[in-house]
Amino acid sequence: MSRIVSFKPYLFSAYYDWFTGCGFTPYLQVDTSVEGVKVPKEYVEDNHITLSIDPSAVADLHPGSRAIFFKAMFSGKSEDIVVPYSAMAALIAKDYDFGIPLGQALDAFDMSEGIAKQLSLDLDDDDDGLYGPDFCEEPEDESQSGSDTDDHDDDNNDTAGFEFVKDDEDGK
Repeated sequence: MSRIVSFKPYLFSAYYDWFTGCGFTPYLQVDTSVEGVKVPKEYVEDNHITLSIDPSAVADLHPGSRAIFFKAMFSGKSEDIVVPYSAMAALIAKDYDFGIPLGQALDAFDMSEGIAKQLSLDLDDDDDGLYGPDFCEEPEDESQSGSDTDDHDDDNNDTAGFEFVKDDEDGK
């Protein structure tokens, strides 16, 4: 039987790797009021803390299924840090004034337990030998039939907090 695992650690790692690969210094804004957050309380202000998660600032960074875990130095003392994905307000690059609403982005890709269970059942009951869930095409809208119009919906707001902007060079 196939087992569905959370892909939040993989998405977190992808964002983190992209930040460090671009030369950004990654900082994590954390909502400390979320259950499961473990940070030094003396550095928390208004239920928020911003942590440097640059590879040079942390040790043993490990993305788990529900949270990230790492060690960081505070006033010369090593502290164990736990940040659940739901507590991540944003992954930011302060030096470039750039950020991604990380918790919101990860929640947008969340597979609830019921969906994961159904997907596992679909994988087990696969009778066409394709080893995946059955997908069906939506019926074609008759008003679009035979036209050369673009099928993209520019008003779709499923952006998980991202805003897509055309670059001037792309707009030629």
